[in-house]
Amino acid sequence: MGRRIIKQPNGKYCVFSSIVDNIIHYDMSQEEIINEYVQEEREKNTEKVKQAILRINLKDNYDDYQDMLSTIKDIHGVTRAHITQAFIENTGRLKFTEILSRDLINELLDIDSDTEIDLSSNETIKQITNRWKEFNVEEYDINTPILIDVYSHSITPNNELVFTYELNVNPS
Repeated sequence: MGRRIIKQPNGKYCVFSSIVDNIIHYDMSQEEIINEYVQEEREKNTEKVKQAILRINLKDNYDDYQDMLSTIKDIHGVTRAHITQAFIENTGRLKFTEILSRDLINELLDIDSDTEIDLSSNETIKQITNRWKEFNVEEYDINTPILIDVYSHSITPNNELVFTYELNVNPS
């Protein structure tokens, strides 16, 4: 819709529509024009959202939800996908397992790939665990507490670390 706001001789404003080639509002203040435009956009967006929700409800499946979690996993990693799932599902404690590759361990410890790591050392595991928790929680700029409780770990033949952990969003 082609519209122009035009100042009237009395200092107020009118809105001219090139669709109907006539004024559609007159004797308005700046605030009134803003409110009118905001209300029109609100109505348009309300209708768009209603239509989107209707289409989603007609499908009545959770493929989009799983696709979203899969995208988050691909882009941000499995733990962040799990944290997102815990936020959304708000089911209390959720149990997950994650394999930490040697590259991720190097990144967490801020070391290069040639540095030897003793994954049998409790101190090393504790250091990796703490940094991994910080790494996964620090990106969330929210006021919701997240508790990551790593309660077991193992080492794969490829020298990867496997954490079994629980996520608790909003622990009390």
